[in-house]
Order: sequence, then structure tokens, then C-alpha cells
Amino acid sequence: MVGFVDEPFRDGPQSLWATRMKTGHMLGATQWMNRAGFRKVCVTSGAAFETAVRFLRDDPWERMRLLKAHMPDATIDVLMRSRNLFGWARYPDEVVEVLFRCLQQAGTEWIKVFDGLNCMRNIAAHFRIARSLGLKTSGMLSFSVSRAHTDEHYVDKAMELIGYGADSITLADPAGILTGARARVLLAALKAAVHRRVPIEFIAHDCMGLAHASHREALQAGVDTVATASAPLANGESVPGTLDILELAQKLGVPAALDAGALRRIDD
Repeated sequence: MVGFVDEPFRDGPQSLWATRMKTGHMLGATQWMNRAGFRKVCVTSGAAFETAVRFLRDDPWERMRLLKAHMPDATIDVLMRSRNLFGWARYPDEVVEVLFRCLQQAGTEWIKVFDGLNCMRNIAAHFRIARSLGLKTSGMLSFSVSRAHTDEHYVDKAMELIGYGADSITLADPAGILTGARARVLLAALKAAVHRRVPIEFIAHDCMGLAHASHREALQAGVDTVATASAPLANGESVPGTLDILELAQKLGVPAALDAGALRRIDD
């Protein structure tokens, strides 16, 4: 059964609306998100923290506490930007630990961590620190196209992340350049190497109109989760719409435990 990671509070606003969604606007959908059946709900990232303070006059910590209070049954997920965390400098391990403790107190249970250059040594401490606090982590592989970005490159990086203690591996296509054919081959290689060790998760943007084809391959490959967003915050520079990918999963015969009625209310 494929799980869904909901992204209308993080990736959707960041990709389409320059992260200009206020806390009050988010809370109206939370009762339906709480009951929809998502595996995880990603609620914030460094970009969202900065925008909340500089442009929206929102308290990002209060936002996180309110979202958790309004979604008590949801598993809260947060995106972490390498050593930059929620800022632009490169921060030491002590700051990583303080931030992770604060996120945990605000209701976070999962943290997904990426380094844009796939230099996993930069984020090795994140996984150790998270594990010591009882947080779950997903190590992200940033997809790109070059002579260096081979199947072996991604398998090696995935194994490195597992060695650091990552609880899952996320294949991420932030630029929207992953074709269906490439996804089929790459996911097969990753699954052969790591699937018996940790779950494989998948997130792809639709910047180039390729995300639905790559999601078809991801679903057929048996990934554990896919990341989607409600219709007004999906597609284009964002991730595909939840109802669209749910329909695709149903057509492919891939079971998914989502409440379609709740998803339509979220879209509204």
C-alpha cells in the first residue's frame, strides 16, 4: 500500500506562492487533513520560517504548535536544508541539536534532510542527532542529469545515508527533469540495493510536465510514499495533485488508504 506525504503547507506555497501562506489560512483545512489518511504532513522548511517572519508577521513556532494541535492524528514532517538548516550560514552540530529539540517540542516527528550536491558528509550528524532524540529521518537524494549522476552514484549515496542512520531514503526531483524511463531504471536500482533495509519515498516537481509519468513509474516500482499537494497548490513548479495521483494509483491497482471526500474538502 502506497502512503501519501501531504505538501500544501510547505512545498505547494513555496513553489507557487513564494511561501506566502499565513497560518490562519492553513488552519481552515486542518480538520480534513487530520482525517484524510496521509502517512505524513510536511508543514515547514527554512524558507517558510524566513517568510513567516519577514513578510507575513507570523510566528513560525506558534504556527507549528497550532498545526499540531489542529491535526493531533497527523505525523508531522519538516524539511531541512543541509548545514544551512533554517538560515543561510553553515551551522555547527550544537545548533543542529538545539533546532531539532525545538522542532520536536513543537510536534515534529520526522525530518527529511537534503544536501543539494549530495555531499552526505555535510549532513551525517543530522541523522545521529535525530536518532539520539527519538526523531525519524529521511535522507534525500537530489536527482540531476550528468555523467556523474549514474545509478551507482545514487545507490552509493543511499547506502551512505543508511550508514548514518536514515530511516528512509527519498528520491527527490526538485527540478522536474526526471523522465518516466529514467525513473523506472533508477528506482529499480535503488530498490534492489536498499528496499529490504529502509523504505523508499518519492517526490517530484512538475516544472517540465514530467512528474505524472515519473509518479506512474514510482507507483509501479512499489515506493512506500509519494508527495502530493491539494489541487490549488499543485502542478507547475509544485508537486502533483493528491487526487490525481490517487486516481493514477487506483488505475494501476496500487492500494492507498485515503479519504477522497476529505481530499475534496481540502481542495475547497
